[in-house]
Amino acid sequence: MSLLTLYPEQHNNQIPLIPELVISAFIQQILAGVDYLHDRKNQLHRDLKPGNILVNSAGDAKISDFGIAKQWDSEEFSEAYDKYFKLSAMQT
Repeated sequence: MSLLTLYPEQHNNQIPLIPELVISAFIQQILAGVDYLHDRKNQLHRDLKPGNILVNSAGDAKISDFGIAKQWDSEEFSEAYDKYFKLSAMQT
């Protein structure tokens, strides 16, 4: 289904603006999916971008393309997290 059929008030084949409530619902679903991947599956997607988010006709957002996803263990994550934030703190 195209955005032009969902929001017909736009004319001349312009891409319509998506209402903020719709965008916020998508973002909430995406963040819930990322939280699930991190907390319950110990996975990093590593390629999260608009092209890897699928939305069905019911408005359900799904994360796709796990081709470069990485499984982690909690110790590995802690080390990477600490290293990243130490570098970030040094740069400010």
